[in-house]
Amino acid sequence: MKTAEVSDTSGARKGTAKRQSGRDTSSKIIRTAHELLTSGGYADFSMRNIADKAGIRLANLQYYYPKKEDLIQALMTYVGDLYDESYALRLKQAGNSPEERFEVALNFNLEDINDLDTRHFFIQLWPLLGMADNYTGKLLAKLYAPQLRQLSELISDLHPEASTLDVKLRAELLSSMLEGLMVVVLTPEADPSNLETLKKMAIRTAYQIAAG
Repeated sequence: MKTAEVSDTSGARKGTAKRQSGRDTSSKIIRTAHELLTSGGYADFSMRNIADKAGIRLANLQYYYPKKEDLIQALMTYVGDLYDESYALRLKQAGNSPEERFEVALNFNLEDINDLDTRHFFIQLWPLLGMADNYTGKLLAKLYAPQLRQLSELISDLHPEASTLDVKLRAELLSSMLEGLMVVVLTPEADPSNLETLKKMAIRTAYQIAAG
């Protein structure tokens, strides 16, 4: 997962980020928060650290995001938008076949979880979300809502007779498999040939989950 420009500043406090300079500052704050988790740890995710790294005063950051929870919510929106854009770009390059589109999407996910920056970011984000919502799981569910929506659409195309509940459960199982691979498979010393074999197995298993 790569960084991008922040096109939506809706996570900022109402009434802020209306002028271009305000939108630029709000975007800079979000990108800095994203970069901090990509290269650092969740324990370092404080309003003061982010303000320092962004080169702005703490009071200026709090003008846009009064609480850390506000900033976390905006960061989640940013991440969701990144993946929506990436999915749309990949699928635009795919054909009309549901099987081809599904494989293109799976390849994107498998490439992404094999990226060290992606792995580091999410492994730091998960405990941060847990602490932010007192481990209720609500923020984690919100984080994965875009992925589940994307997978559900692909599964529905592959398996049009499946019920809404069936599609939802298949998408959740597939998402769990992908996130689990990010945690247990990726190591800098991993044999590329083994990873390629695993990738093929993952695509085959994912297709079995999706199509039934």
